[in-house]
Amino acid sequence: DSVAVTVFPTDTVHLGTVRTCAGTPVVIFGTPTDVPGLYTQLLSNANGCDSLILQNLDVTPNTEENLSRCPPNPVIVFGAPVTVAGTYCQTFESSIGCDSTHCIVVSDFLLPDLPDEADTIYFVSGGSVALPGPSGYAEYLWMPGDGLSCTTCPSPTATPPMDTMTYALEVRTEDGCA
Repeated sequence: DSVAVTVFPTDTVHLGTVRTCAGTPVVIFGTPTDVPGLYTQLLSNANGCDSLILQNLDVTPNTEENLSRCPPNPVIVFGAPVTVAGTYCQTFESSIGCDSTHCIVVSDFLLPDLPDEADTIYFVSGGSVALPGPSGYAEYLWMPGDGLSCTTCPSPTATPPMDTMTYALEVRTEDGCA
């Protein structure tokens, strides 16, 4: 006696890609989700053969960006100058019709901490004196440069060309704040 055996092939069906925005779940195989990826479901038909159903989920993310500024200088956020640290968000409609949010977090760098009052140094006319600049900054600029041994070092030696001379110092941090 002989028996005829029919082997049915497994079916694999790819349902394509579903698109959504972050925070807007869609139902994939009965479960709401907004986590991107390839989802699978295994089904058995009446013949006992397995079928594999595939569904891809593509999610347009919300984005966040960080900007830092040296007060009081503004930064440009969404085309407008911003002078206050904080979080600025704007919602855009994506190409798939749902909203996505782009946030920019603006933070302030620390400014150099220098005294507001001027130092006065007295010395003998025609002599020289070291100007006591603060240490720990990335850049120094003494102005004017007349009679200074160096205009870009923390503590230059001054030999002023006149009896009274006023020097100003600008310092910059590693972040570029003056």
